Amino acid sequence: MKNNGIFKRALILVGIYIILLGLVHLFSFQKIHHQYFIKKNNFFFSTYGNGGKVSFLEIPKAQQNRFMEYDVLIKLSSKQQRQRAIKKAKRERKTNITYQPVQYDINSWAVYGMLYVFLVALAIALPLHWKNKLLTLAGSFVLLELFFLLKMWVLLTLKFSIWYKKFEVGWTNGFLIDLLNYFLIIITYPFFGMVFIVIVSLLFSSRSLLVLSKKEL
Repeated sequence: MKNNGIFKRALILVGIYIILLGLVHLFSFQKIHHQYFIKKNNFFFSTYGNGGKVSFLEIPKAQQNRFMEYDVLIKLSSKQQRQRAIKKAKRERKTNITYQPVQYDINSWAVYGMLYVFLVALAIALPLHWKNKLLTLAGSFVLLELFFLLKMWVLLTLKFSIWYKKFEVGWTNGFLIDLLNYFLIIITYPFFGMVFIVIVSLLFSSRSLLVLSKKEL
């Protein structure tokens, strides 16, 4: 594909992406993805490592004014933390068991959801037959989901490791924790996700694009 053809496709991609974002907002797809994000991550990460407990929750209504729309509350605790609380309650002869989980928030749409829209826009913009577009979209979607699971695993590993004394779950090697933190910083940027999608989509469609480029020569 010639340079002017690449530039043209890039403009088409941007235009389609903007149109899809408008449609997503019009039909409230963000809410659907928000629920999907919570259910998916509760399914895969409700337990973590050796005793870690994770919950992905809606922001309580009383606190929603303090958060952005489509924020998700993530709560971390562990069996070890609960066992220590039980032992403490027995020593103090208390009937109630209390322990404080660690919680933080993440925006399901800005960090994850918008990349699905970019993937669809790219699949539409690629100069392929519709059958190949759908195959590229399906294959890239699977790898994008795996990338998202890796991203969440890295985030949870880092959080548990930072709070290791509280949970007794996660990593204890400071050097590895620092490396993990740098890796998370890189993959968290939406631009990295877009580059990942482009590379994956081109790999799935490379044969068809090569045939097309030969015809244009």
